Amino acid sequence: MATKGSKRSARRTTHRSSAGKKLYAVRDSEGKFEDIQQYERAHRSDIRRTSKAEARAAADRAGKAVERVARVGKAEAHATIKAAAKAVDEIIRVGKRELDVVAKSLNAAFKALVATAERASKEARAEAAKSARKVVRTSKQAKKAVTKAAVKTERVATKAAARKARKASAKKPGAKKQAAKKQAAKKPAAKKPAAKKPAAKKRAAK
Repeated sequence: MATKGSKRSARRTTHRSSAGKKLYAVRDSEGKFEDIQQYERAHRSDIRRTSKAEARAAADRAGKAVERVARVGKAEAHATIKAAAKAVDEIIRVGKRELDVVAKSLNAAFKALVATAERASKEARAEAAKSARKVVRTSKQAKKAVTKAAVKTERVATKAAARKARKASAKKPGAKKQAAKKQAAKKPAAKKPAAKKPAAKKRAAK
């Protein structure tokens, strides 16, 4: 009958051959020899192969490292993108005059975004570059929108003022007649032709 100690799983013990080489003796759970291997060959085989536990541990370490890099890269990229978005809002609010000043801050934000993207992983780098291009494109669209809105506002105000003036003149009774009278009064009166003086009587002949 097997004892408690013999119920253990298979294990390897070391021995020496008659030539002095180190050996591995593989025993089963009951302690009987199953196989005898050269220590050098068995060790070389163990180094070549990766056990499930080792592979699992390596995968866990790699996964944690990737998650750490992606987390840090995304956080920095989002912070830089928010700064760039604030710069774009500043461009729209300030207008054409302050466009150059805000463009400098946008350029600094873009440089910071590129520097952050270089430290991040490949996926975070691609996302940051895409976001930067979108920010630049949005700033150009905002500039065009500001110019277009200013032109449109001026045109609408001019039309509204002309329409209001026409309505006001149309409401007054006899406005056209009064205007015609004013224009007639402004014109200088035409000079009447000078009356011809009666011919002087011929003097009596001497």
